[in-house]
Amino acid sequence: MTPTLGPLPPVAQRQQFLADDAHRALLDHVLANRDTFSPALVNKGQVDSANRVDPAKRIAQTTRTIGPLEPMLRDRLGAALADLAGEFGLGFTADSLELELAAHGDGAFFGPHTDIPIGANRTTLSDEPGHDRVVSAVYYFYATPRQFSGGNLRLYRFGADPQGDGQDTANHLDLAPTDNCLVAFPSTVRHEVTRVSCPSGRFDDYRFALNCWYCAAR
Repeated sequence: MTPTLGPLPPVAQRQQFLADDAHRALLDHVLANRDTFSPALVNKGQVDSANRVDPAKRIAQTTRTIGPLEPMLRDRLGAALADLAGEFGLGFTADSLELELAAHGDGAFFGPHTDIPIGANRTTLSDEPGHDRVVSAVYYFYATPRQFSGGNLRLYRFGADPQGDGQDTANHLDLAPTDNCLVAFPSTVRHEVTRVSCPSGRFDDYRFALNCWYCAAR
């Protein structure tokens, strides 16, 4: 029997999410702290399975050093949660918020994945022990004029195989990384970051993102 595919995933977007001065300050912080970034890890989320660098699945640079803007960002993201979760039909209050800065240069990508592991041997996945990610969000920012292309967020229809029926444009949703825009979706949604082209190779021209996970005690 052919499996029945579910709906396209719910998604919420907030344009001009940060004030211009906060947007500029975050970009300045990232550009001044390139040395805090290191190769991105792939989270296994299973018992006795360590996170690891796997360039076949993910190429990016990440850091958990958010800088002096972190309190403001946490307040802004926390204030936005009720409206975001409401668009998904979730009555959800976060117990913790996990943050990560990501830099995507030429050839960077993140293959299809979910932000929480799924399966019999899954463990919780959060900065806080015993907490699980419920809502994922990405805030995009970069220097203008934009010097890269690609790097779309691709969200797959529930039940679609990214290597099979998920390739049909009717079975996925592509969202371009719009500067100063926040995009949110349930953490169970399978998604990917399409490959980035950044011909200059300069860090200043990369596609930057603040990855956010609203988490709840399990």
